[in-house]
Amino acid sequence: MRNCILNFNSCKNFNALLCALLALLVNTDVLASSDMSSPWAKYFTTPDSKSLNLAVSYVWSGHEIKDHNIDTFKGFRKSFPNIPIIHFISSSYFARGSELASKNAQLIKQTMVEGDRVGILLAGWKSEIQQSNVIFKNSPTFWGTQLNRAQCTKDCGIEVPLTVYSKDEISKLVKNAKSALEAQNFGNPVAIKVEGFISSPEIMEVASENEIYLDFTVTSSKLVNNKLAPYPLNNWVNLYWSELQAKNLPFDAKVRNNSLLVVPQSIGTIDYLSVQEVGNVFRDYLESYEKSHDNASKLGTIAISIHQSTAYNEMPKLIQTLKNIYHNSNLTGYALIPLALPGNTLNSNGSLSEAPIDSKSMKVIEPTMYPEFQDRFEIHSH
Repeated sequence: MRNCILNFNSCKNFNALLCALLALLVNTDVLASSDMSSPWAKYFTTPDSKSLNLAVSYVWSGHEIKDHNIDTFKGFRKSFPNIPIIHFISSSYFARGSELASKNAQLIKQTMVEGDRVGILLAGWKSEIQQSNVIFKNSPTFWGTQLNRAQCTKDCGIEVPLTVYSKDEISKLVKNAKSALEAQNFGNPVAIKVEGFISSPEIMEVASENEIYLDFTVTSSKLVNNKLAPYPLNNWVNLYWSELQAKNLPFDAKVRNNSLLVVPQSIGTIDYLSVQEVGNVFRDYLESYEKSHDNASKLGTIAISIHQSTAYNEMPKLIQTLKNIYHNSNLTGYALIPLALPGNTLNSNGSLSEAPIDSKSMKVIEPTMYPEFQDRFEIHSH
């Protein structure tokens, strides 16, 4: 196994994926560390043990941007005006021609307000792979298939795990993604998220080498099992996180000489759970947080994300979920504090500036349901 890990390029397709996944489990240099030496840990430290961070992410995964999804994202800000959003953006939006790149950048910025932050959504799209001068791989896929020529007439590859690429290739992808975001005036990304819930030591190393010190990839398999059970991806996620299932707090992953702060998705992606299931997950989180005395760390973080491509259908669920989380946290005496990170912020005039915010001065208020969602969602509490 050690030879397989060291000689990554000698592994083929599925074996290469398994090598990358198992590498995380056997390489102690990248496993969780408890000393929290990351300078970013202070942004996740709440004022007391009865407070929780609330981290909400928009995932711009590379699928076509639709006006109704943009309008839905805008509507969210009316219900939750004081929650900063982390936008994880795929560089494929800027790899399909200059005209489309400019249009996509403008659409994404329409949903951003001051205090939002930008991260990289690293995915296997053929357009961004080729723009990075890397040879595209069409298998394996999350679904156990191989992409054919007909499927790649326009763009394809998001379903190919990035763990099949070498560290040198990943380095090119990350550098290209950073350059693409900067070229469209999004500034420096503060975090990374890897498509498909699976990463690798190589991806972690490359991220930290490129001054990205937050990783939002980790997702417990129990949050996606219902939707992914028939597919290989489900097995890969189970394998990848089997040693880290109990890690629901931000933790340091030691990556060679650098430190990467990993932020587990404690709620996960809203697409994969019902409102009632999310409520159960949240209550389980609180119970575990208190019983294990993890609350003494003051790092409790409720992290949840939603995809642009499904926003119109899923946003009512997210809004009701956040209302329920707020209600349940009040019942248990917890205060929810929106996570606010330092970095480039989009100003009202469209320019960017470096503007750290004091996240601990921000409090979540009781939201109201944005009227546009009323006729598409039956409101109920759990």
